[in-house]
Amino acid sequence: MVAAAILCLLGPVQAGWGDDGFVARFDAVLAERDDPSVSRELDGLVSKSLDEGTSDFQVLWRASFYKSWIADGTSDRRLKKAWGQEAWSLAERAIKVDPRAVEGHHYSALGIGVYSQGISIFAALRKGLAGRLIRPRAIG
Repeated sequence: MVAAAILCLLGPVQAGWGDDGFVARFDAVLAERDDPSVSRELDGLVSKSLDEGTSDFQVLWRASFYKSWIADGTSDRRLKKAWGQEAWSLAERAIKVDPRAVEGHHYSALGIGVYSQGISIFAALRKGLAGRLIRPRAIG
C-alpha cells in the first residue's frame, strides 16, 4: 500500500526515459529504500548517472529527491548541509532543463530546507534563503 502511494506521488514510471534505465530501476526500488541494500543500490544509481554528467530532467529531479531524503535522515549537520546543498543544486539543474515542471521547484525547496537545517535556520534566514522558497511554480 505504501509503495503504491509513493509511486503515485512520483508519477508514472516511463521506461526508456533517463540514462540507461535509471528511471525505471529507481522507481522500481524506491519504496524499499529503507532497506540498506536498496539504499546502497539507489546511491550507486544516482552516483553513476551524476558521474556521467547527465542533463536528463527525470534523472536530475529523482537524484535531488534521493539526496534530500538521505540528508533529512541524518543528524550529522555537516552531512545534512552537504547533501542538502547537493539536492538543491541538482534540482536547480532540473529547473534549467524544464522550468515548467513542478518537480524541480519542489525538490529545490526541499533541498534548501535540509541545507538550512544543516547550517541552522537562523543562518539560513541571515543568508536570505527564505525568499528562495517562494516560487509561484513550486506552490501552484
